[in-house]
Amino acid sequence: MLTPSHTMELVSDNNLTADIHSIPPDRAFYLSCQPPRQPGTGVKHTPCDIVLVIDVSSSMETDAPLPDLEDGVKEDTGLSILDLVKHSGRAIIENLNKCDRLAIVTFSDDAKVIQELTPMTDYNKEKTNIRIEGLQALSMTNLWAGIRSGLQLFKNAEFSNNVQGLFILTDGLPNHMCPRQGYVNKMKPMLTDMARAKDSAGATMPTIHTFGFGYHIHSDLMQSIAEIGNGNYAFIPDAGMIGTVFVHAVANLFSTFAVNATLEVEASSNLKLRCSTVFNTERPSKTLTVFHLGNLQYGQSRDIILTYDDLRGLVPSIKAKLSYKDRYGRVYTIKLDPQSSPAKDVYAYHTLRSHLCDHISSFFPICPSTNEHTAFNEGSKSSDKFNLAVGSLRKFTFTTSFHPLASDPRIASLLNDLTAPEGEQHGQVSKAVQTSVNTSGSSPTTRQQNHYKRWGRHYLPSLLHAHARQVCNSFKDPGPLMYGHDSPLFIKCRDELDAAFENLPAPKPTRHRGGPHGHSNVGRTPTFKAKTANSVISIQATTIPVKMSRYHCRSNPCFSGSSKVLLADNSLLPVEQLRPGHQVWTQAGARKVVAILRTDPLPSLASPRATMDMTDRGVLCKLKNLLVTPWHPVLVNDTWTFPADVAEEVKVCDEPVYSLLLEEQERQQELLVADNDNDDDTAHTVMVGGVVAVTLGHGITRATAVATTTATKGEMDKQGDIRAHDFFGDWTRVKHALDSLQADNEGRVRCGGVLRDEKTGLVYGFLPVLADADAGGIEGLTRPRVEVVASTA
Repeated sequence: MLTPSHTMELVSDNNLTADIHSIPPDRAFYLSCQPPRQPGTGVKHTPCDIVLVIDVSSSMETDAPLPDLEDGVKEDTGLSILDLVKHSGRAIIENLNKCDRLAIVTFSDDAKVIQELTPMTDYNKEKTNIRIEGLQALSMTNLWAGIRSGLQLFKNAEFSNNVQGLFILTDGLPNHMCPRQGYVNKMKPMLTDMARAKDSAGATMPTIHTFGFGYHIHSDLMQSIAEIGNGNYAFIPDAGMIGTVFVHAVANLFSTFAVNATLEVEASSNLKLRCSTVFNTERPSKTLTVFHLGNLQYGQSRDIILTYDDLRGLVPSIKAKLSYKDRYGRVYTIKLDPQSSPAKDVYAYHTLRSHLCDHISSFFPICPSTNEHTAFNEGSKSSDKFNLAVGSLRKFTFTTSFHPLASDPRIASLLNDLTAPEGEQHGQVSKAVQTSVNTSGSSPTTRQQNHYKRWGRHYLPSLLHAHARQVCNSFKDPGPLMYGHDSPLFIKCRDELDAAFENLPAPKPTRHRGGPHGHSNVGRTPTFKAKTANSVISIQATTIPVKMSRYHCRSNPCFSGSSKVLLADNSLLPVEQLRPGHQVWTQAGARKVVAILRTDPLPSLASPRATMDMTDRGVLCKLKNLLVTPWHPVLVNDTWTFPADVAEEVKVCDEPVYSLLLEEQERQQELLVADNDNDDDTAHTVMVGGVVAVTLGHGITRATAVATTTATKGEMDKQGDIRAHDFFGDWTRVKHALDSLQADNEGRVRCGGVLRDEKTGLVYGFLPVLADADAGGIEGLTRPRVEVVASTA
């Protein structure tokens, strides 16, 4: 229940700066507000109240397979979607403390309160974990009951000054007791009454965030619910994205500076203002427009473009007021007067970002009767409107690519969201609106791919919310990665949640597995030993548990910096001392190093808590004098094999790791064959610690390649070459990806992990490293769980 308290309005900035600019040539106003970069010292995170509203309908019991492995094989781990949701809940609990509270509501035929808002003391954490573990899938999908019960918990709970968030997790379509007037029409008066009660008590409103699993989700409804609740919608296509989506969602809540922010603009009665990045607006009178901004995060600006129609050359005058609450319910107000033009590059970026949001929104118009979004269907009566939206988006993409400031990193990130060079896998927006793709050589059953119908209509509103609210919602898309990188608190919370998700004990599969699939290799029987600082643990491959980094994956095959590589002159040099231009030994003779890629591992890799299993990206297999990841191909007895098959023991590595790209062999005309790679794969090998291993861009991109260096073309291995990889094996694509990364003074480039395709989970590029967050040692980068090769020599 709410305990009334005195509400105080302060005409102050509370360390937040804000200004508004009039841009008459564009018929626009530009508002920018900048919260403080970080809170005071000693703040672990902003205290939070989180209510998890979890779908436990029967469909949540279906399998949650990993994205396809690199050879296209699917792996079944025995985990259901509900298993992974429960694991994500445990990761959240791991990072809460006694100042935070957590509640759990489930919904199926009806809603059930599993736990009311409870302080997360150590004792209560144990109890909460037990309750989460006990969740079981039931029958129908009564989403409305779940929302109503979740909001009621905030009403009934003892008053607190915590930032509040309602997280709705579902995988399907509501099919039971849906409001006749629509969810938004039903929720709006309920939220209005709740806000009024909260205001009178000096409390704050919760934001509502929705998470949709799989390809059968009602995304336009999830989008609508999040918008009326001033929150975000996140699309989780498969198990490979579940970790990163939850990590970023909670990290954003943990780094909240202010809540219930609003922008009030008073103008003449004939001036109608529009904004493509604020979805919850009101017009109480003909002269007043209220834009509900929701939460503001430490270190992340909020930038709003307001546009108006042509007034026949007249420049309108406005009065603007920005208001927000701190978590104690105190109201702060800043009165704004239009100023001169802002910095050209900043304004250009936010204008283009606003236009991008406008174009994406055009695919999801609002139905007047329900006030909910309804996605265009390219095969229905709305097909003409869909085609117009696609054409408009393509025109915007074309004009943006020729923008005078297109090379600006921020604008370049938008372009990378929109489109990509041939053969690259980013540019998801242009792919998301494709209704058919003709693939040369494809079979009739696979030639036509309706990306929009399968995943585009779910992905686009998720990306829209990230750009509109300027929040980083995953490690995947280039554009949203620009948000939050100047917030040390967000980075700290994200990295701690990231480590918790990967290092907690793996969930117990509730589905029966028929056996190993693809590269899981769980059916093999060798015994390994995992070393920590204090113990040696024996493990059998047949009992290797599921490792959660597979569901939160940014791996990159590398060598450790201390590994000694054989140079062309037969001398040895640590990999970390290599520079572009060095000549190294390869099976085909001396080769020049073109690029050295550095990736930093997670700090948690050195922790005794780290789970010792063969799927952990920080666990190394020992092979003679070499330490190597389980699935990094090495040459043993003239056969490329996985170290997992021949390793003696495993250990954990905690040092920076490096990847090498060697020069591409000059193509000789007599070697040109239409169906064969021109480069010699043996020239893309190095000797590390006395063992031969592959390097980047090795030229093998087909699983039908020869499996041994001594076999002939007629002696192909039935399983294909284990080195084959469509990205790591393609020299040109790797080089192009490396060229987009920043280099240090010694010529080495750095990345923050790898980018994976949303649908297949396959690697298609390198994740750029953002600038260091502060001098306190918090790095502004997305830390990967990396594949490492280390020499013991």
